[in-house]
Amino acid sequence: MAFGLVTLICVVSAPLALAGQQSALTEIINEPKVISAAWLSGKRLIASVFDDGWPRRGYAAFLCNVLHLHGVGADATAIVIDARSVTKSGRYRTLGTAYCNFPSRRR
Repeated sequence: MAFGLVTLICVVSAPLALAGQQSALTEIINEPKVISAAWLSGKRLIASVFDDGWPRRGYAAFLCNVLHLHGVGADATAIVIDARSVTKSGRYRTLGTAYCNFPSRRR
């Protein structure tokens, strides 16, 4: 019986996580500073902004808070990159990174 319960929890939590990732991504894309954003493999969020010379570690931490509010912040990483630095080969210049090391919760 315990095995069935564990299986049910895994099956139900996967769609919830995907829904949380999508709703967080939608909110982040609507941020005025964000040019574009996407989930990379695993729990890595990348958001491109225009580099104005200021460090973006704090903005990456803000993105972690958005992820947390949508229930997908646990063990996620928020990466802020320079929108002008993205090359055709997929390389980019990182402006700030935050490791979202707090427990996640649903709103």
